[in-house]
Amino acid sequence: MTQLQPTATAQPEVDETIMTIYAHLKNLLARPDLDPSVRANLVDALSSVSLVVQDLALDYEMLYDLGV
Repeated sequence: MTQLQPTATAQPEVDETIMTIYAHLKNLLARPDLDPSVRANLVDALSSVSLVVQDLALDYEMLYDLGV
């Protein structure tokens, strides 16, 4: 069985946009003044976006410190 290797898209602007969204979500979650419902939804959003980031091998990091 051949294993597929993650690769970035053939569209650098798409990769850049994904990484920008990823960074914005992490920055928002670092704020201590978020309402619990906002934090919960941001965690959910970051979790989903991090899967895209990792699938494209754009970055890999553990997000436990942010609650993800």
